[in-house]
Amino acid sequence: MSSQDESRENWTRITLRIPPKLHGELLRHAGVLSLNASIVQRLEKSLTSEAEVAEVLNQARQLRDAARAELHAASDRRMESLKNYEIEAHRGAIASQHVALEEVKKIVEDTVREVITNALRIREQ
Repeated sequence: MSSQDESRENWTRITLRIPPKLHGELLRHAGVLSLNASIVQRLEKSLTSEAEVAEVLNQARQLRDAARAELHAASDRRMESLKNYEIEAHRGAIASQHVALEEVKKIVEDTVREVITNALRIREQ
């Protein structure tokens, strides 16, 4: 409930000392309102503004924290992707080496067969 909705009998009366220049500015900005109503309205608005600013800051912090979490998650996913890429690259290199080793094995086997065949021929002579 705003202070304007409460009975004026319950309002607290204060004495405020302000510089003449500020008093003149307040009177000028009051417009059709009384000086008291204008000051009360400005005070209520400033308190509401502070609460709104606090809420916006809280929302901004939550968005920042969510963005940081997403950034870390994306970074983790990228690192995992790079690891998987490196693993696949190594697998490809190993597969190529395996094919080359199989070829070398076949050449060695053929050479050994040929050497044995030649040795048997020489022995038979």
